[in-house]
Parts: sequence; structure tokens; C-alpha cells
Amino acid sequence: MSQLIIGSAVLRCKELNSTNEQLRGLLRESILPEGYAVTSTYQRLGRGQPGTSWEAAAGQNLLVSVFLRPRFLTPGQSFFLNMSVCLAVHDCLTSYGLAVWPKWPNDLWDQQGRKFAGILIENQVQGVRIESSIIGLGLNVNQAQFDAPQAYSMARALGKELPLSEVEARYYQCLDSRYRSLQVPGQWAALKEEYLAKLYAYQNPVPAADKSRRGHFRITGVADNGRLQGIWEDGKQATYAFKEIRFLRPTEL
Repeated sequence: MSQLIIGSAVLRCKELNSTNEQLRGLLRESILPEGYAVTSTYQRLGRGQPGTSWEAAAGQNLLVSVFLRPRFLTPGQSFFLNMSVCLAVHDCLTSYGLAVWPKWPNDLWDQQGRKFAGILIENQVQGVRIESSIIGLGLNVNQAQFDAPQAYSMARALGKELPLSEVEARYYQCLDSRYRSLQVPGQWAALKEEYLAKLYAYQNPVPAADKSRRGHFRITGVADNGRLQGIWEDGKQATYAFKEIRFLRPTEL
């Protein structure tokens, strides 16, 4: 395999507000090579998706952001990048023997609804193309206790701690492989098929809630723009944008 793009240069920080924020600042000040990464031992203001925070004890987890230039994508195709990143994190976790699934749109869960990882992708659009992307990942590796009831770590699932440097290197390898595949013409249909096959709740009813109901919801597809498609247990079909549906842990229904 040729030399990795992802992680070819890494800025390692002891403490900062967030790795995504730090990388954005660096991009305003200088020209960085594609694949440049920022990691931190601790984030003071770690973020998940808009309106949420990311809990991570100092020195226990992988907190990393990677700079990409997916100029081959239009804004309407951005979810293909999302799928590639989710599958890369899935590849990394399953390589350790963990049974996890991508949870729409940007998490990694196990069948008990325990969250191992969260992804935050921030795209910069110029004209009809995505000029740049910052891929933020919070991966729970060795943390033993969490305030959030759904949070879980690799160490708790495996019964042993893991070297953070090893997990980081493996993630770079997985993301590099998936990003290269995304750039191959004609591979997007296969990418989407694989993503759906591994997606939490795809063709499998699970507890969920939207603004007006709670019950069991089965995902039937994901549109190219990322909108979720599915059917409720009473047969009602529905389509959701981000934040319009929430998947529940089995004990929450």
C-alpha cells in the first residue's frame, strides 16, 4: 500500500478547546497538507453534533480531527463522505472484535444502544464543490466511567485497556483506505449498499421517538442528501432530517 495520506503530519496538543476548532484556526493561518491531523489529550469544549457536548476524561480517549479536500464532491453528495467516515470508524472498532454498527447520522453503537464514538464533520463549500472538510472523531477507548448513561468504551467492552497510539494509527489506516475508495469512480453505489447493510436499525425495528410519537422504527433507506427513510410499526412511512428522530436505548421505550 502507498504511503498514508491521513495522519502523515500530526499536531499533538495536551489541552485545547476542541480539535476541530484548533484545526480551523490553523487552516486560516497557513496551508496544510491534506490528511493533516490534530489530536489532544483533553478538550475543554469538546462538541458533538450542534447543541451537544462530548464527554471525555483526560488522556483516556482518542480525540482527533483530520483535514481533507474532497473537491470531487458537491454539497448534495456530502453524505457519501459521512458514510465513508462512519465505515472507517466501524472498520477500526470491528478490527478489535467489537460488534458495533454505524448509527445514523454520525455515531457508533452496539446492539444495547451503547455509544462508542461520535463523528463531527464540518464542510467548507466553495461554488458547487466541497472545498475542504474537517473530520472530528471522539472515540471512547479507555475511559471507565461516564456521566452519560449511553456512553461506553472499547476497554469496558474488551475487558482491557488499549494503547491509544495503536488505536490512533489503526484509525488513520482505516480512514485512509475508505477515503481513497471514495475517490474511485463507480464505487458510490457499493459504498451506500455496505453502509446500509451495517447501519443500526436497517430493516430491523428499534425503539425511537420523533416530536409526536414513540415506538419501533425500521430504517428502509438513506437518501443521497442524508435524509433518513423508514417505517413505523403501524405501517406509517416517514422521512427525517437530522435531529428530527431520536433512537432510544432498549430500556427507554
